Amino acid sequence: MKNQNINNLKKQCDQFNTACKIGDRIMFKRDGVDEPYETRTRSEAYILSGHSAVVLVDGVSGCYQLSHCEPIAENQSPTVAANTLKVRLSRMLA
Repeated sequence: MKNQNINNLKKQCDQFNTACKIGDRIMFKRDGVDEPYETRTRSEAYILSGHSAVVLVDGVSGCYQLSHCEPIAENQSPTVAANTLKVRLSRMLA
């Protein structure tokens, strides 16, 4: 079971790192803040202590789970990425 979870986390990191390089723009939903906002990544995504897929982002001293981050594609509006992020997070809370 643990190997399956690690493999899933690695897949999440690989997908994020393919879509988003260090310094790329993302929409980010911080805990306690209603609306996502635009920021940039400071690292590649990685597995934290074997339990969470995370990334470092500008404006945050620690890391954040990938579930709270949405890459902004090159020609994409930040609003589209923000809406995608909101939908994903609302499904997680349902």
